[in-house]
Amino acid sequence: MTTASPETSAIPWYVKDVMTTKLITARDSMNIRDFHALLLEHRITGTPVVDGKHNLLGVITLSDILVKDRVLYELDEYMVQDDLVKWLRKGTVKDHMTKKLIAVPPTMTLEAAAQLMENRHIHRVFVAEAGNKELLGVLSAFDLAKVITKWAKIVQKDATSSSVTPIEPTGV
Repeated sequence: MTTASPETSAIPWYVKDVMTTKLITARDSMNIRDFHALLLEHRITGTPVVDGKHNLLGVITLSDILVKDRVLYELDEYMVQDDLVKWLRKGTVKDHMTKKLIAVPPTMTLEAAAQLMENRHIHRVFVAEAGNKELLGVLSAFDLAKVITKWAKIVQKDATSSSVTPIEPTGV
């Protein structure tokens, strides 16, 4: 049986170890104009939607707004763009949010969470205890990228400290 080196054991293995917990959230009653300003202010593309008790209600992303914009335009070919923009600005986060969410427990392994995200073609999963809607955090593709970077540095360090010559990456 092999034991993990101190560096390897420092690699997080569970969602709770890497999830983002300081979240920017939107309330379902927020108007779209304010939501858009929130995205710009924090340089993000979406947020969880929560109620006053921090219970997860849905998610809204910039894509949700853009897709709805396109669908509405295709449904009503006579609606001019200005009217559509006015309608969207009157809408609220609740009007545009996605209610079907993928939530995972904080004890899920990163491998299982990454596989779920890949299979579902999603960029983030929400973290909550089973049977509880209280939002604990979000695990994003960016969070996983940080883990991969940490792992790669450890592997590179191990490779350079041994007699094995590391393989230089080629242009990908």
